[in-house]
Amino acid sequence: MKHTLSTTVLAAGMALAVPVMADPMLWQDNSLTYLYGKNFAVDSGEDGREADIQQTLTFEHASG
Repeated sequence: MKHTLSTTVLAAGMALAVPVMADPMLWQDNSLTYLYGKNFAVDSGEDGREADIQQTLTFEHASG
C-alpha cells in the first residue's frame, strides 16, 4: 500500500511537470572565467601565511 501510494504520487508529479519542461528555451548564457593573481590578502595559505599564487576557474550557466 505504501509503495503504491508513493509510486502514484511520483507518477502524478512527473505527468504534471512534463508541460513545464516542454516549453521552448528562450535564452541561455554561459560564462567561463579564469582568474590568476599573486599575493592575495584574502586567501591565506595552509600555514597561515599569504598564498603566493591564487588561481580560480568558474563556469556559469543560466537559461530561461
